[in-house]
Amino acid sequence: MIAMEAGAGPLDAGFTPYRHLAIRVLARALLDVSTGSASDREGARLFFAGSRMLFHWCRVAAVDPRMVAECAAGLVPHDAPRGRGRRTDPDRS
Repeated sequence: MIAMEAGAGPLDAGFTPYRHLAIRVLARALLDVSTGSASDREGARLFFAGSRMLFHWCRVAAVDPRMVAECAAGLVPHDAPRGRGRRTDPDRS
């Protein structure tokens, strides 16, 4: 799940707090998509649908956004309404 793409972000010691923050943002969104209120689940679902912020936080965390989105898709409760699908273009929000 570690991003190995060129320009994935600096991983030096000074960058560690930012990476930890990004991981916490992603973890919170995973929690929201699985157990949050209806509005939290919808917001997280939109986040994982390929938003620019997903790509931003994944880059800072040095993780692959596709893997994070796949993980999130597996956490969506079965009774939750499904969206139109995932966008994969980071230039669109």
